[in-house]
Amino acid sequence: MNKHIALAAVFVLLCQGLGFAADGGTVESVRFETLVTPPVYVVPKSLKKNDPLFRVGLKSLPEGLMVLGALTVGSGELGLSRKQAESLTPLMTDAYAKIAADPAFRNVSSALPYCFSTEKHDTGHYFLYRPAKIPRDPTCIVFLHGYGGNFQFYTWVLKEEFPDAIILAPSWGAGWASGSAKYVEDMLTDAERRLDVQLGKPWLMAISAGGRGGFLIYNETPADFSGYVCLASLPGTTVVRRLRRRLNILMINGTADAKLPITIARKQAALAKQAVPTLAAEEIEGDHFFILSKRDETFGMIRAFMKRKTLLNE
Repeated sequence: MNKHIALAAVFVLLCQGLGFAADGGTVESVRFETLVTPPVYVVPKSLKKNDPLFRVGLKSLPEGLMVLGALTVGSGELGLSRKQAESLTPLMTDAYAKIAADPAFRNVSSALPYCFSTEKHDTGHYFLYRPAKIPRDPTCIVFLHGYGGNFQFYTWVLKEEFPDAIILAPSWGAGWASGSAKYVEDMLTDAERRLDVQLGKPWLMAISAGGRGGFLIYNETPADFSGYVCLASLPGTTVVRRLRRRLNILMINGTADAKLPITIARKQAALAKQAVPTLAAEEIEGDHFFILSKRDETFGMIRAFMKRKTLLNE
């Protein structure tokens, strides 16, 4: 795995010196006003010994190197087995090499220092991708990150798959498991002001630990969204009991997901479908990281789901 890190480091440095001209859409790191801010990060006892080194890395290293370093020396703390870390490393190496070469991400700082701050925030944060030309009635996607922070590769893969959409990826501490609908509302208000466009009803998407938070937020404010896409996650049993009947939900889970066994995902999807008969549950022959390893299949399912909603409204 050290070879992957070394190659990524060289590629990052080369791309940073090439001076690409900005073309097409752009990505911005945005701070916004909100009365609801993410919780302060509390360093676990198991990580306190290495926390000073982690803080130095947050301030001085590119995000890609931080992620690859974590996979090499801290995969256990991330809840990953050695095998999972080894399979994820080349995917991350490729993603961050492409991010470094992408003009849209020029000078975009990492959100990890914000996500892992041990001091209370006075503003919110999100990544904003705006396409080169924004239509009058644009597609908008709000994406809630999983545990580990708001990694840039989430925004990158979404803008690659939906280059004509507005992408909003809000940061909420180390993960969105217990996020805030009001925070999302304030972010949308800020984005509309910046873009000078009405965003209508965005699509809500969430991954891994963020999926649980996504279920809470969508169920609380379903009229604010066109629908909800839950990736590599599921609703807790308590949430299932509270689900409204008329919701537009797609769940996608990997059949080889060691972090979230497919048997558990199937059980919770079946329970959720009793509450929401129209809920769609799909499976992919992949692990927890199929958003990268099975990208074409994943986003093919998502686009088909979004298209069905559009056709029903016509």
